[in-house]
Amino acid sequence: MTYEKPIFELPKISLFDKRIFRTFETRKLYNFVIIKNLKLDEPFHSTFVKFLVAIEDSELWIKSPATKVIKINIRDSQNSFVQSSTFKVIYLLDIIKEAIFELYETIDKSSNRMDYRESTILGIIILLISKTDDIKYFYEKNGVSEQEALEDLAKKLIPVAFVGLTISITKRDNFSYIKQSCNRMLDNMEEYSFVKAEDYIPKTFTLENIKLPQKILVSRNEI
Repeated sequence: MTYEKPIFELPKISLFDKRIFRTFETRKLYNFVIIKNLKLDEPFHSTFVKFLVAIEDSELWIKSPATKVIKINIRDSQNSFVQSSTFKVIYLLDIIKEAIFELYETIDKSSNRMDYRESTILGIIILLISKTDDIKYFYEKNGVSEQEALEDLAKKLIPVAFVGLTISITKRDNFSYIKQSCNRMLDNMEEYSFVKAEDYIPKTFTLENIKLPQKILVSRNEI
């Protein structure tokens, strides 16, 4: 049996090699947002990929809303007892994937403007990053409100072209629905046990050290 090329060769598109992602879930999210829904323009394309890579590397988590915190003593490397806490957590990558898949239709209907829909996706990612315990600890310690935290993260993490619109979107009434939906999802996500040592140092989150490879041209017939 011989392979016949399609009569019409679809135009090639520039994509990142999906091998830059460590997990199947991240590749699936990239395929859904960037390839299936053709969010190929810059700077959104590269920014979204940087977020995925950084989130994989960070392993940030959100404490389960229903969890109980149990104090335990464990031995450290010096064979001394150290007080720690154990509780259930939801990993950031899991909830971001769930939120984007579940809310995508709402996002897509929110505006005819591509930049509005892209800024809404970035707003959801920033909202969920702000809910992680490590990031929330930093802002709460400094007396920063949830909205102020969202605005600060937007200024630090996303391209200037998206900052104003993303901040504006997070203040609108329809973003309240997104916040409520994310809170509801957190009540139903798969949870994992986490042990937090007394000397645990909260992680930070940045995109500054993420270096992306060059994109490759891929025929749409091959996707």
